[in-house]
This record gives sequence, structure tokens and C-alpha cells, in this order.
Amino acid sequence: MRIEELKKSLSERVYPIYLIEGEDAYFRELAVKTLQARFLSAPELNLNTFDGAFARSNPEEMVASLMQYPFMSEKRVVIVRDYHPTQSDLKNKELNAYLKEPADTSLLIIINSTSCDALKKFESVCVVDCGKSDIDLLIKYVQVTLKRSGLIITTKNARLLCDYCKMEMTRISGEVEKLSAYCHGLAEVTEEDINELTTKETDFQIYEMTENVALKRFDKAYEILDDMLSKSADYQRLFSSLYYHFRRLFLCAVSDKSPATLAKQLGVKEYAVKKSIEQAKRFSAKKLKQTVDMFERYDADFKSGKISIQSALTLAVGKIMA
Repeated sequence: MRIEELKKSLSERVYPIYLIEGEDAYFRELAVKTLQARFLSAPELNLNTFDGAFARSNPEEMVASLMQYPFMSEKRVVIVRDYHPTQSDLKNKELNAYLKEPADTSLLIIINSTSCDALKKFESVCVVDCGKSDIDLLIKYVQVTLKRSGLIITTKNARLLCDYCKMEMTRISGEVEKLSAYCHGLAEVTEEDINELTTKETDFQIYEMTENVALKRFDKAYEILDDMLSKSADYQRLFSSLYYHFRRLFLCAVSDKSPATLAKQLGVKEYAVKKSIEQAKRFSAKKLKQTVDMFERYDADFKSGKISIQSALTLAVGKIMA
């Protein structure tokens, strides 16, 4: 189930084991808080936390903790972070028996940023998907949260904020909190407020720079590049980010696959692919292929010691804007 469905599902069915997984740390912690608020009282008496590596090496200790009865609490809660047992690990006698017949007085909460398919084979395990949400849900979150502070924000500006934050809920929540304080006493959060206060992700700035290149606004494109370099002089990271951005644009330009399929292949959200498809239309496929080839040549020159990474970046940007 998605994180948004968790609270309601608890009124219908409670699982003994919840596998909380996904790349959004905000949603992972929200899922944990939801479960603890529902079942845990007196945490000093009824809560145990294990590191995943320790739990793999000492499964009997984790199981022993789960078998203890709760005291003044509906359930005993055991939290395990970064737990990725293998099929071999799950053959442990005590652990395997518990996963098949878990105690109804305990709640095992496993928190992972990546998937663990081995655990999903047990009927006692409920998977809570904490991957990035779709743009519509994020926009709603921004608007509803700001409304609680007496502020309105247009859908366009809420979308802009989400784009700046790379659709990462942890960052969005922090930026919304800043905007709430900054705009206190005003009626609306404007685009100017967002630009003034919000720290843009490198990926968005690269998208923004590429838009200006496509529109031949090279002065604005160089301004964005200078801003990125002022925040970090990591030329290699910026070079790689530009290369992967134009590579994605090229793949989107020449592929006949659906955005969903492309998103899965590229390991990004479908919304990001749709934005790339939209931007790729501003260039010819030939131009994109030449740009990707150019990055690969300069990358090879850097790795062979012919040029520095700063020179590789400078030359690449010059070619892009030529």
C-alpha cells in the first residue's frame, strides 16, 4: 500500500509486520510515527530498536524481543533499520518460525530505503511504499499546509516549489515551513517568494539552464551555471549531471516507449520523464546525439589526463551554447 493509505488501513486490518520501504525519508518516518501513535504507549518499556546488520547476525535476539509481552501498551514494538536478510538468513529456525506465526502482541517495523524482496514472500508482512509521491499529491500537500498558516499558493507556484525540491518530500516540507514563516501576515506565497527563499536542486537548475539554451537566452543560462558553481566547485559532479541530463533528453527524443516504461528503465519518476520529453522537443535528435557524443569525448580526455575536469566542463558548456 502507499503511505497515504496506511492510517485508514489500520482500522480495517493490522499486520504483525510492516516493511516500510522507499527513497523518501520523510514518508518513511511518517509511517513509523503513524504506527507508533496507534499502538505504542510507554516506549521506554515497550520499544526496542535494532540495526539491520546486528539483526542479521543475531536474529534470535530480535525474535526474543518480539516475544516479550507489552506492558501498559497495546503492542510491543520492535524497529529494525536497514534490514536486508537474504534467503539464507531467513532459513534461521527461530526467525523463520516467527515470520510464519508472529506474536499478535508485538509489532515489527522494518525501515529500508531500498526494496527487500525476500521479506515480501511472507503473508505476515505488509509493505508500505514510501517512494516519491506523484506531483498532484505533493501540490495538494503544499497548498493544504500553507492554508493552515493562512496562506494561499497557486497550483502553478506549488508545482514550481516541488520542481525546485526535486519532488522530495523531506525538502518540500522544510521549504514550506520556511515560506510559512517568511510570508506570515501576508495573503499569498508568490513566485518571487519562492525564488527568494527556496534552494533549488542541481537537477532543476540544469533543466532551467537547458531551457534557456534552447531559447537562445545564453546570458541567463550562464547566470544559472555561475550560481551552481558558486554553491559548489565540484566540477566533476556538475559535468556528470549535465551529461546524464542530455543523455536522458536524447533517449526521450528517439524512444517510442511510454513515459512509464522509460521511467522504469531510467530509474526516475514518470513525471521527470514527461518533463524531459517536453524539453527534448526543443532540440533536434541530431543535436542531442552530438551533445552526448561531445560529453563522452571530453570525459575520455579528462580520464586519460589530457585535460582537467574544469576544462572539460568549460569546453562542454561552450559547445552546448554555441
